[in-house]
Amino acid sequence: MLPMKILLVDDEHNALVALAKILREDGYDVVMAGTEEQALAELGRWDFGFIITDLFLLRKSCMKLLEKIERLETRTPVILTSGHNDVDRYIEQTRLPDVMRLSKPIEYDELKRLIEQAEARSKAGAPIEAVK
Repeated sequence: MLPMKILLVDDEHNALVALAKILREDGYDVVMAGTEEQALAELGRWDFGFIITDLFLLRKSCMKLLEKIERLETRTPVILTSGHNDVDRYIEQTRLPDVMRLSKPIEYDELKRLIEQAEARSKAGAPIEAVK
C-alpha cells in the first residue's frame, strides 16, 4: 500500500519543513508548497489524500486554493491552519464538504488525530464534519 500523499502549504519555511519532516517520519508522502501559486501547481500534478494549508499565505487568504480544491473530482479533506480567530468565516464561505480547522501553533498530536479521523471516515464513506 502506498503512503498517503499530503499537500502541505505554509509560507513560514521553518514551520513547513519541520511539519513535513514529522509527517514523513510517520510514513506520509509529503509535497510542500510555500505559496498559493505553488500549491495550485502541485494540485495539477498529483492526487492528494489530504491537504493541510495555512489560511493566510503572504498576508492574503488562500481562497483561490480552496476554490480549486472545490472543483476537484474527489472529496479531498482539508485542514485550515491559522493563528487568527476568523477561520470559521472562511470555512463558511467555502463549499468544501470535508474541511477542518486547526489553530497555530500546530500541536502534532491534534493534527494526527484529525488525519486519522479523516482517513477512518473516508474508508467508511462518511462525510467529515468541520472540526472546531
